[in-house]
Amino acid sequence: MRAPDGHDATPAADPAPADPTPDASPADPAPATDPAPADPAPDATILGGDAPATDPAEPEAPAEPAGAPEAYDLKAPEGMTLDTDALAIAEPVLRDLNLTNEQAQKLTDAYGQILPKLAERYQAQQTTQITEQRAAWAAEAKADPEIGGANWDASIAASAKALDRLGAPAGSPFRALLNDSGLGNHPEMIRMFAKIGKSIGEDADFVSSSARQPQSREEKYYGSRSA
Repeated sequence: MRAPDGHDATPAADPAPADPTPDASPADPAPATDPAPADPAPDATILGGDAPATDPAEPEAPAEPAGAPEAYDLKAPEGMTLDTDALAIAEPVLRDLNLTNEQAQKLTDAYGQILPKLAERYQAQQTTQITEQRAAWAAEAKADPEIGGANWDASIAASAKALDRLGAPAGSPFRALLNDSGLGNHPEMIRMFAKIGKSIGEDADFVSSSARQPQSREEKYYGSRSA
């Protein structure tokens, strides 16, 4: 058969397929620069040898719970002895405050510093009280109508005579006790020794027991005989 007019009987060739690869003719872009290398790890061999391998961190031991221990272990301050009776009184208070052994020891050390000061203050107060009491007794004795007033000097002289004859002269331990305690100023003490001293003066035969000579059996029953 004859092809229609105006058409080539030869079939048209298929168009060439598009090249899937991109045209490499354009100028290639500048090659990408490699990123700067990372800084090397710190030199572990500065001190020589490789760095030791680090062990994994061990878990920390749990902290001891704060508060009062089962039993307090307290040390006495230097130069002192721990008073067990005082500790028995203080321990319930320490537990009530929930103090640790370290905190309780700090209180014990502070107590060791405070105690000597308290003792000094107490001694000073005692001395002051004795001095004031001694002055008050002396004033009362001097105002006493029997041993004081115009009789004061005689009462003191008679008291001293009695003490001498009874074996307690000046400087003796008993005289020192009277002076140190202040009892030598007590009105009743002066009154008693003044009476003894006056009795010694009135009775010439009065002698102290230490001056008596032992009696013979004959003297004991029949009395002394004159030659």
